[in-house]
Order: sequence, then C-alpha cells, then structure tokens
Amino acid sequence: RRKYHFFMMVYWDPLVLFMERIPSCVKVAKCSCRVLPFLGFLVSLGWLGYSWYINEQYVEGSCVVDALPTQYDKAGNMDPMVSGVYTVKRSYPPTHERPEGYIIQQCEAVVPCERMDYGATGSQDDDMCTSFQSWEWGDAMSCFYHQDDLYGARGMRLYCVGLPSDLQQEWFTVISASVMLILALIVMILLNWRQRRDRDEDAAAEEERLQVEAEIQEARQIIEQRDAEDARRLAIIEHGGEESSNVSEEE
Repeated sequence: RRKYHFFMMVYWDPLVLFMERIPSCVKVAKCSCRVLPFLGFLVSLGWLGYSWYINEQYVEGSCVVDALPTQYDKAGNMDPMVSGVYTVKRSYPPTHERPEGYIIQQCEAVVPCERMDYGATGSQDDDMCTSFQSWEWGDAMSCFYHQDDLYGARGMRLYCVGLPSDLQQEWFTVISASVMLILALIVMILLNWRQRRDRDEDAAAEEERLQVEAEIQEARQIIEQRDAEDARRLAIIEHGGEESSNVSEEE
C-alpha cells in the first residue's frame, strides 16, 4: 500500500497535472488523426504515379539469351521467388545515327517459384525451389530498355520479364490508404454529428432553463403584484376604519 501511494504521488499525479497543463497534446492528437490518413492517401497516390511514370519511360525490346546465370538465388519474402542474372543480346532497329545492330547487356529475371522443397528442417536455409520458369541459350526473352538509352551507351538498367514495377504494391497501398481515409472520414462525420447533437441538446436545455426562469420570474411578479394589491386594499380598509372611528368619537 505504501508503494501504491508512493507511485501515485511521485509518478502518476505529476503526469496527470502535466497533461492537464498542456491541452494542446489532445488537439494535436485529434488533428493528427484527421490529417495523417489524408496524407497517407496522397503519398500512396504519389508513389503510384511515380511508378507509373517510370514504367512509361521504358520501351519493350527484342532480346535473346546469350549466356545463362551462374546461379539462381531466392528472392521475395511472402511469395517465394527466384532471381537470376541473364546475359542477353538486345537488337535495335536502324536509325539515322546507326544501322541495325545489337548490344550485349545483363538483366535480372525474377520469376515466381512453382514448386518449393522446404527441406527436412523448418529452417529457411535448406529451402529450395525445384521448379520455376527459366530460359535456355538462344531463347527469346521479353526485355525493356529506357527510351533514352537505345544503344546502351548511358548504362541505364535493362529490365527482363517485366517492367520496373508491376504496380501491385502501389495499388495495394492506394487501396489500403483509401480504406483508412474512408474510415477516418466516417469517424470524423460521427464525431461531428455527436458534437452537433450535444450542442443542440445543450442549447435546448439552456433555452428550457431560461424559459423556466422566465416563468418563475413572471410568477414572482404576479405574486408581488397581488401582494401589493392586497396590501393596498388592506391599507384602504384600515384607513376607512380609522375614519369611521374618528367620526363616532366626535359624535
């Protein structure tokens, strides 16, 4: 019990007093709950727009496998993926600068694992993908080069199998941020409706209180007027009685 009183006096009470002295913390928290979902939605839209813009900078080319990867590595966390660096021969069409030709480039191909062998233990060290899409020497492979690096002179990255982004993560983020924004809007609408309802109830209660006070004041005035009239009548009656007594004494 002494420890409890010690904790309340030394830690809890100063913390409560500190929070009461800075009511702006509550306002900041409410403002953050209103602003953060909207900012998250804008950021997700910006990420989606940026990834889409990057994809638009790349053009599909014609590539043929020239050398196979020296090794295949595991990639991906949730979904098992396999990556390998292929050497490809990318052809380019004739232009006013150069005739038709080709260049040798390397690109990383990341493909999903079709069948996984998780090994004898539960560790990820002995996990191995036993079936996945791969290409042999001379096979055609879809590739995407930057539109400003047709001849590969600028050393811009060449993407194989797909564009720089499949936009799945971006769309998932946008959908999640949209759901959070909708929920935040619903909560804000409910809170505003509740505050407006409380204000209306308080205003109605205040109006009723004023009306009751006005009725009480009016009743008091009526009672005071009646008391004044009764006092005036009583004074008249007493004054009339005194005059009659005076007349009888004179007779």
